[in-house]
Amino acid sequence: MTKGGGQKEPAQSAESTTAQSPVVPAPFGDGFDKNEVLKELRQLSKDIASLTTKVDRLVTDDEKTRGHVDALRHQITWAKGFAVSALILIPICAGFVWWLIGGELNQIRDRLYAMPTASVSAPPTPAASGAANNR
Repeated sequence: MTKGGGQKEPAQSAESTTAQSPVVPAPFGDGFDKNEVLKELRQLSKDIASLTTKVDRLVTDDEKTRGHVDALRHQITWAKGFAVSALILIPICAGFVWWLIGGELNQIRDRLYAMPTASVSAPPTPAASGAANNR
C-alpha cells in the first residue's frame, strides 16, 4: 500500500508493456510503401463499387416489392368494400323479399298448421297377416 491509502501497482516488465500496447503505424513517409497504399486504395474502390451494385439491386428489388404490396393492398381494399356492401345489401334485400311475399308465406304456414296430421298405423305383423289368410 502507498501513503495515500491506494493499492500498490504491480511492477510490470518492459516485455508485457509492449505486448499490451496497441501498435501505432508510423507516419506516411516513414514506413509505408506507396505501392501498398495504392493497392489498398484500389481494393477499397473495388469493394465500394461492389457494395454500390448490391445497394442498387436492393433498391430495384424494393421498388418491385412495393409494387406488389400496393397491388395486394388495392385487392384487399376491394374485398373489404365488397364485404361491407354485402353486409349492408343482404339484409335490405331479404327485408324487401319478405315484404313482397311475407304474407303469402304466412298463409302457407297457417295452412300447414291447420292440416290434420295423418295417423300412421303400424304395418301388419306377419303373424297377423298369416292368420287373416287362413280364414
